[in-house]
Amino acid sequence: MTEPSTPAPAMTSPPNLWARIKQHKVLQWSLAYLGAALALAHAQDLVGHAFHWPEITNQVVIGVLAVGFPVAVALAWYHGHKGLTRISAGEMTVVSVMLVIGAGLLMALVRTPAEHAGSLTPASNPASAPTVAVSTPGTVATAVSTDAPRASIAVVPFANLTGEPAKEYFSDGMAEEMIDSLAHVSGLKVPARTSSFAYKGRNVDIRQIAHDLGVATILEGSVRSAGERIRVTAQLVDGKSGYHLWSQSFDRQFADIFKLQDELATAIVQALRMKLNVDLPATPERTAPTQDVEAYQFYLQASSGSGLDFRQRVALYDQALARDPKFARALAGKANMEFTLSAVGDTQMLGPAERDAAQALALSPDLAPAHAVLGETNAAHGHWVKSATSFRAAIAADPNDGFIRSQHALVLLAVTGQLRQALAEATAGQQLAPANVFCALALAYVDSSLGNDGDALKFADLSAELGGSDMPDVRAAAAVRRGDYSAAIDYWSRWNPALIRDGGGAAVLRLVFSAQSGTTNRAAAREALEAFVSSLQRDEDRATFAPFEIRFSSMTDGLDRAYAIANQLVDGAARSGTVNVGSLFSMWGPETRPFRRDPRFQRLVTRLGLIDYWLQYGPPDDCDLKSGKLACR
Repeated sequence: MTEPSTPAPAMTSPPNLWARIKQHKVLQWSLAYLGAALALAHAQDLVGHAFHWPEITNQVVIGVLAVGFPVAVALAWYHGHKGLTRISAGEMTVVSVMLVIGAGLLMALVRTPAEHAGSLTPASNPASAPTVAVSTPGTVATAVSTDAPRASIAVVPFANLTGEPAKEYFSDGMAEEMIDSLAHVSGLKVPARTSSFAYKGRNVDIRQIAHDLGVATILEGSVRSAGERIRVTAQLVDGKSGYHLWSQSFDRQFADIFKLQDELATAIVQALRMKLNVDLPATPERTAPTQDVEAYQFYLQASSGSGLDFRQRVALYDQALARDPKFARALAGKANMEFTLSAVGDTQMLGPAERDAAQALALSPDLAPAHAVLGETNAAHGHWVKSATSFRAAIAADPNDGFIRSQHALVLLAVTGQLRQALAEATAGQQLAPANVFCALALAYVDSSLGNDGDALKFADLSAELGGSDMPDVRAAAAVRRGDYSAAIDYWSRWNPALIRDGGGAAVLRLVFSAQSGTTNRAAAREALEAFVSSLQRDEDRATFAPFEIRFSSMTDGLDRAYAIANQLVDGAARSGTVNVGSLFSMWGPETRPFRRDPRFQRLVTRLGLIDYWLQYGPPDDCDLKSGKLACR
């Protein structure tokens, strides 16, 4: 017998998915959730804009709502399957945990990097940025304390997002205007343009910039343009964490640029008051530099100087002044360019520089750059007391400008022999502008004149790192003092290859250096030095070497020759009305101590007009001044 067969189970068709979705009311739940989420996101955006909440708030809210959507869909399916009508306590716990985990993940993912969109980008290792300041003579230390005042902000160059590199002057100008506006806010510390703009185009983390400049916050931004409309976006960044604190965009016609700048400055101050809880005036006091928009454009192009030489920049300032003759900032900028041209050889530009700086101050008495130009022009004329007055006025007008302080140190204090004061001033300037190449250069020269060769070499290295000179003359002086004459001659050859390497100066310098150490006859070294100078055919070469000849002659007991050269330089200054400031600088180093002790020094400095300056501001280092008579030790 065979067993009866068991009937196979009946086959069922798969359920219709769309029918199940409708049965479980998943669609209704999803639409309801999306509607509520959109309403909540819109409400948050409105409130956040009104109270200037940071942009990360929007990102977190949207992220949490996005995480909640799959949770809502899952709950809809589950409840439809079980026929439940409400969410249980256990389910609410699961939902809460999922939302907290999702929010935490989003907070980690959406952390906004503190970087400047364009020329400034964050460094992966902030410590890779240069350590760049001296706190006391003879020691190198961190630039500023980590405890920056809360009411402090540095403005870095804005990114040019116009798509036209030629318009970068405008984004730079926008940042410059914010510096000027915020600097006039009582109680707010704002580093000068020469400090913050030194980081342009360099790969430095925003937190390192805040640390270097001693500020709690950084303002960065970008500029876009389309036709006659511009959009400026500004963002406040916490200097310690790198997180964004606030951001806002402004859209205007270019003709309303000054109104836009006023609104932006006011919004920044309001944001600082709320985010940092600092007591600041509600509205910054600001006056537009000019009312002529085209004049302002010419001024911005000249100030930026990108791809332009000094004369082209002067021409742009002239175009700005043709439209607005009372544009004080344009006059000050033109004066600075004119003085620069005079310093590189066109001495006829010294008069126009002085005239334009004075005219700028007649229009705007607190214009620090114009005072600084007069400090330089007065020093070039040998008007030392007037130079001191102008530099002090410049520093009083803008005490945070490290560049002006470094000018004061190098152009006046060091030249008049007040090297210790010069060191203090140059140190202050470099601390205010640690990435400014001129500030590093000034400090290197002052340290070298004082014989602080270790610090001098560190700042020469920094100068080279920042894109400036590697200062072979400073390196040569340090090499001579440590007895490495081969290295010294190599550095002097880099300073002027035509004179030293190709002109036969290398052998002469070796004799001079050896004579100073007592290993070579000093008379032979003096004769070789004189023969070398006599062999120079070009007046330019003799003028270039003259300040160093004073030093080298002093090193070989050739004081007669040193004073002959010094008096020739003074005679030339009397004829031209201008003093070779660099030649005076060479009188104050350790090697020229015998030169200063000589009785002839009194007559020389009297001819230079320095006695009146010392009577008012104190004598040079290691010298006594009594009844107009100077005696140096």
